[in-house]
Amino acid sequence: MAKRKIVLPKIYRRGKKGLFYFRRQIGGKDQWISTKTADEAVATESVERYMKVENATEVASHTQESAPDLVQRMVHTFTRVDVERISLEDGFKIFEEHTPELSDLAKTSSSRYASIYKFFVSWCQADDIHYMDEIDQSVSLRYAKHLWDSHMTPGTFNDHVKFLSRLFDTVDALKRLPHRNPFHNRIVKRKKNNLVSEASHKPLEPYMMKKVLVCAARAGQDFLDLFIIGSQTGMRLKDAALLKWKKIKDGFIEIIPEKTKKSGNTARIPVSKVLNEMLRRRKHKIESEYVIPAIASYYLAGDWVGKKSQDIFIEAIGKENIYLVKGRHRKRDTALYGFHSFRTTFMSLLAEKNISTKDAMRMMGWESPEMIKIYVKMLESARGDADRRATKYVNSLTELNYELPEVVSVLKPNSEALSALIQKYSNMTIGKIYDISEAAVRNWLKKYGIERTRRIESAEVGDDEIHKIREELQNG
Repeated sequence: MAKRKIVLPKIYRRGKKGLFYFRRQIGGKDQWISTKTADEAVATESVERYMKVENATEVASHTQESAPDLVQRMVHTFTRVDVERISLEDGFKIFEEHTPELSDLAKTSSSRYASIYKFFVSWCQADDIHYMDEIDQSVSLRYAKHLWDSHMTPGTFNDHVKFLSRLFDTVDALKRLPHRNPFHNRIVKRKKNNLVSEASHKPLEPYMMKKVLVCAARAGQDFLDLFIIGSQTGMRLKDAALLKWKKIKDGFIEIIPEKTKKSGNTARIPVSKVLNEMLRRRKHKIESEYVIPAIASYYLAGDWVGKKSQDIFIEAIGKENIYLVKGRHRKRDTALYGFHSFRTTFMSLLAEKNISTKDAMRMMGWESPEMIKIYVKMLESARGDADRRATKYVNSLTELNYELPEVVSVLKPNSEALSALIQKYSNMTIGKIYDISEAAVRNWLKKYGIERTRRIESAEVGDDEIHKIREELQNG
């Protein structure tokens, strides 16, 4: 095969240092490539080497060489240095060594990351992929499809691809991977999670709230008081179960919610009349730092409080009304109602009263922008509900449901009609026809520039004829 002649691109001086650059089409885009020298001869040699690399790569691409081998060939031809190949296992070690915050995570979170990566490595090895430089966009998209086809929930899917994206970002920053970060969100799109964790529980209707509290009372005073705290404050189960007396002062409960304690956000919730009565009753027999000592003790010992709370909701509302059945991307039955419904109900009631987002944030101790968005939606929904209630009320007012009278069109003089009428009728008769005064008739005639050529002394015109003339003019 005849050798292909290489045409060198033209070089240009650019920038304050006067370095030479040349232009190439890379990935469909026109890009400037620096020779890193201001010496024209050296720059020309650099361009020649680059073009040899480009030519060698193009020839190799028509062979059976793999993408990693082509990358090796290009880099070696141009720099005389081999690309460092990093195994998938070593990639995780590099990430661990250069991510200090991993040591601050709980063991469960660390082991979850390891599990996510192990799942990815197993899939790669089954596809005969063993090195990080082999992971390109095609691989990342195929793996994302594999995750979604395995019926993962949107949240779990996002956890997997976000972690892989973070890992590849870290390794690429240190080792410069040929395909950079193939799990970047521009390449692998994240899934929208329709059931946001904070709002996955529906708010309770008034009749539901009454049933739930009745069933809580059957479970004993402690559970009733726990449910009073939840319903009157919107606190999460853990915060309500472990509420301490020292957190209640001057008519407010002020806590740092356990779920968001790392952010330090404080929730400051007013003590309602109902909650105040319950606290006064309990304060007479203080025996612990906790408001409900028995509940706190059970909560710290295991998950019985959570399970018992859900049993109370099931008894009150019915299991068939509480759970969404399993779906293609939902591994477990999702509870629509539970202790967290008190929080959603509290949010809904604030929204109905048009409480500002800022005040709601202060009460609920929010830090998440997502929660602010959800509350804003609740505000909009509450306003819409108020509009519907107002519409329904107005439509129910029987006094307003009357029949409307038929509109009679008003006959107004025009130039053509007046010109015809003055030939036969006096201003007085024309006034009767249009139901206006003689002075008004004279004004209309003046407006249209109409003058009588002769005086008309019309006889008395009866009502029947006046009506007939009007009809003719209206239909005319």
